[in-house]
Amino acid sequence: METDPNLIIKGVATFIATSQLFIKSAYWLEKIRRKIKVKKETIEILFDFVADTDVTCGTIHPLYKGLIPPPDKETTALLREWICQYFKRGREEKYSSIQLGPPNWNKHLCSIGGPVNHPHIRYQMGYDLRGENWISILPYFFPLREAKTTGITVQQKWDGNVIIEEPNWYIADRNNIPRFVPRVDQRILQTDFVMIIVTPNTFTQRAFHSNQKHMMIVGAHSAAQLAIKDVLNNNKILGELNSIRGKSEYFQAIIEIPKIKHTTKGELPDGKPILRDLVPLDLNKFQKLKEYEDWKKQVSI
Repeated sequence: METDPNLIIKGVATFIATSQLFIKSAYWLEKIRRKIKVKKETIEILFDFVADTDVTCGTIHPLYKGLIPPPDKETTALLREWICQYFKRGREEKYSSIQLGPPNWNKHLCSIGGPVNHPHIRYQMGYDLRGENWISILPYFFPLREAKTTGITVQQKWDGNVIIEEPNWYIADRNNIPRFVPRVDQRILQTDFVMIIVTPNTFTQRAFHSNQKHMMIVGAHSAAQLAIKDVLNNNKILGELNSIRGKSEYFQAIIEIPKIKHTTKGELPDGKPILRDLVPLDLNKFQKLKEYEDWKKQVSI
């Protein structure tokens, strides 16, 4: 019985097509595997210290108590999910809880909140105790006193009811010129900004001289803070952060959340985060700061 040549040709063609598909699939799988590996290595380089920090949150607004999960603690839970994802090493149990105890000032720290409600952030960003003045150790600040005088406010709602109304906190440069202002329409937040800041830990001389770090997650409003996992998982942002390490291991990043989703459970981040500015920080500038306990004794700078 003779074999049909057409069947042979079709079989060979199918084999070649299948082989090419297999090669292409293997190529793309390897490419994806390499991207994942590079991403993990980048996160390790940038944020390894975060996996061994003491985390603190700002004070809770009275209207949040008993009503909704405080945004700072929600952000902490999201951060710890991210930590457990990338930094295994037996830390899952330690970082599975969001219970926050008193920090050890002599080790790596992470503060979540803003200069209005968190004294650790107020201190490390160079504000005085009341948050009314600051020294120029960072390129960008929240001008708290000035934001209160604009008359522009933002409402936070829960089940359709306004529970909090606050000034539209915006980010200004060292010359107090507004640079990054959340967009607001009829008191409804449309966009938001979050700062990711890594500085030397100056809370104690021991921490400073042993190269301990302090990471701050500082949102203009709470919605931007809740994007922390999206920010820290964004390949483009991670690449930009890694690109400045030749200049400094300390930095201030300004990230925009381009859209806010309004739900019955409050405002949530929506849309892909966008890095708007990234500035390396000078270690020597932080020598201007007093130790934290001494700072708490002063009123103005």
